[in-house]
Amino acid sequence: IAGKWSLDIGCGRGGKAIQLANEGASRVVGLDISRPFIEALQAQPTPPGTSWIQADIEQLGEVTELTEQRFDVITLLCSALGPDRTKSLRAIAELLEPDGWMVLYMAHPLRFSLQRSLAEGQPMGQAYFDRTPFTYRSPWDQQVTLTDQPQTFSDVLNAVASAGLFIDRSLEPALDPALDIQFPNKLDWLDPKGRQ
Repeated sequence: IAGKWSLDIGCGRGGKAIQLANEGASRVVGLDISRPFIEALQAQPTPPGTSWIQADIEQLGEVTELTEQRFDVITLLCSALGPDRTKSLRAIAELLEPDGWMVLYMAHPLRFSLQRSLAEGQPMGQAYFDRTPFTYRSPWDQQVTLTDQPQTFSDVLNAVASAGLFIDRSLEPALDPALDIQFPNKLDWLDPKGRQ
């Protein structure tokens, strides 16, 4: 990442963007639809070359701060894509340098299947293919209610292919050992040994 220009879409509270800056990216832009997140980030000290933009990914082509800019690396939270994933991914591809690359990260689709199955009593298979919005309490703030649009792996892969992008590789999620204590429920879900 050293010396690269990076764009973090769906930057939230800025953790990944700040990490990229600290790892040597020469220019980092964090973009999120949430005005409170962006205002909080703009009010705090951040690494040199880092800036924040409040914008809707559905109107990415109209974001004047990104006009004429191209990035070597784009990181993207998949849930930030919105209903027309292919349109958003095409707009993102336009912001990449010709030899640039994108890291698309997402909650494992089985996560929402399990949560929905437990909360609504649906069988796991039915919950996996249920694409109606799913609402739940935020694990980092119980006063916040989140709504996600569940998607299967094929939904994401087909949107990437339809946007003219190709996949170099796919990695399964793994929790950092430091997060095991903070999120024991996720450790239980992701443990390949199926511990109880």
